[in-house]
Amino acid sequence: MSTYRAAWLALGFAHPEASPGFADVYKTGFQWFTRANRNRGVIGETVILEAPAFAAVGDPGALSISHSPGAPDTLDVSATQAPAGGEAVLVYATPPLSPGIFTLGHQQRKLFIENPSVSGNWEIYAPYIAKFGTPADGRQVFVEVWYMDIAQGRIGLKSQACCLW
Repeated sequence: MSTYRAAWLALGFAHPEASPGFADVYKTGFQWFTRANRNRGVIGETVILEAPAFAAVGDPGALSISHSPGAPDTLDVSATQAPAGGEAVLVYATPPLSPGIFTLGHQQRKLFIENPSVSGNWEIYAPYIAKFGTPADGRQVFVEVWYMDIAQGRIGLKSQACCLW
């Protein structure tokens, strides 16, 4: 067995993922390798062959979205915890939805990626309008934020918030 493969297998076996209602899930070395490199590819990073050292990935904490109907050219998102050095930020949003929507399905679309990120505040009005157009009044917008450790290609917990346009 190659040393690369052995290192990825060891990483998977040493760090199981919690699964709600089930025993911990152990990923294979191949699953760790593909997930890490897929995530790194999303942010434009190169493939890594050697298994990275395991480290915790940051959590954005609670998100807040501010949009004032009287000031339509703003849509600000703030996280209670700023990303650590070496973490990218992935920001996803939904198209304008009916105010009665509570389950998103797979409607989230990538707005932008900040690689690496330096703050926990983002002005997303311009990328949102470029992707979805200006929502009609009373429509609901969901925003999701993930932090990703660039070296590991691991994504942390998702934080989500919504606002009415």
